[in-house]
Amino acid sequence: MLLLIQIGFTGATESKKIRIVSTANVHGETDPCGWKKKPLGGLARKATVIDELRSEGFDVLILDAGNLLFKKETLGPGTPTEIAKKTAEIIVTTFNEIGCHAFSPGSKDFAAGLAFVQDMQMRATFPFVSANIQDSNGSRIFDPYIVVETEGISVGIIGLASNFNHSEVYVQNPMEALAEVVNEVDAQADVVILLFDSEETDVTQLHDSGYPIDLVIRSKAKLQSGDGGNK
Repeated sequence: MLLLIQIGFTGATESKKIRIVSTANVHGETDPCGWKKKPLGGLARKATVIDELRSEGFDVLILDAGNLLFKKETLGPGTPTEIAKKTAEIIVTTFNEIGCHAFSPGSKDFAAGLAFVQDMQMRATFPFVSANIQDSNGSRIFDPYIVVETEGISVGIIGLASNFNHSEVYVQNPMEALAEVVNEVDAQADVVILLFDSEETDVTQLHDSGYPIDLVIRSKAKLQSGDGGNK
């Protein structure tokens, strides 16, 4: 899924706009999806959208909300492991070329194991962020958030995932983890964005929380993105 978002922001003296190009649920695909009616996505399409915006003079914020590297949570029958890993490496290399301000790993990104994700993190020139994905000792594997500057606006970007089972990682309750960092981020940023590999139950809790979050970009969701809140 490729999504172009524009957020209006009124500061102390003037109004500004942030332009965001976001992906989620790429599922290890480099080409457009196979839907014949309206094929979506593809790395080349993403690069074209970003190049066009940059050519118009826009400073684009580029994000990915998770489930980038693989299609399923495990690599098994029907999924050639080495081909899947090589494709994931190509995606990370392409993201390095296109640019990415933050990537929040989702459950499917760990299909080849924690060591593979950490290898991809080392290859990447962009940050991996997650406030609640931890190692087996209960220590965070990634930075919980970053703060970046775009169009003169400071943007806090938090990574989060709903609980999933994996032998090599522990996933802290997402609402508890978010509570630990969200006010800290809000104090540093004009705009707070949450990249969330989320189940519906956690999204409902998030809506009820009242946390100072301006935009949530989800992976794992099956609804297409829409303009205006009509699902």
